[in-house]
Amino acid sequence: MDIENVDEEELKKDFLLSELFNLAWKGGLQRSNTYQEGKIGEKERLKIKLFVKKIIDGHISDYQKDSIELDEKNHFELIKTISSETTNKFKDRLIVNKGFCIGVSQKVLNLYLKYLWCLGEIKEPPHCPLDGIVLGELKRISKDRCFDIKWTQLEKIEKYNDVIKKAKKVIAEKYNKTLSTWELKFWNSKI
Repeated sequence: MDIENVDEEELKKDFLLSELFNLAWKGGLQRSNTYQEGKIGEKERLKIKLFVKKIIDGHISDYQKDSIELDEKNHFELIKTISSETTNKFKDRLIVNKGFCIGVSQKVLNLYLKYLWCLGEIKEPPHCPLDGIVLGELKRISKDRCFDIKWTQLEKIEKYNDVIKKAKKVIAEKYNKTLSTWELKFWNSKI
């Protein structure tokens, strides 16, 4: 790389985007038991992370402000793609249980999109990151047992779809907000 001819602003942006993805990755894999204990080194973990990042980066333009309206079906498909392609590529050697599950895929993607949205890089994401805190609050305000699940064990896109549909309905009826806006306000109230 010719460092003399690199745009400094582009370098700054690339650095921030890389750091935000790292935060989303860590948030998505915490408590997930994704890796086989003691059988995977940092080099192999990095391969998985970069593989997932490449999938997501290939679709980021779908979320940008000047893109046409994002079809929620495409968002579900991207979550499913992250899960299935990562599982297919790394399951035998690297990932425990049933692979790179839907719960982890949605958390990494939705958290990364949340960061980009907060920076004004993309339009509002169709979903918020689901984790134990968000699911617990949804259960508390709705009394619906569908939210009584562990996000790290969400394995089917259909189950995730059901949870998202119910969450959107609860939030729209109770707060007249989108799921992403509600979660941002809720999360900020927790810190």
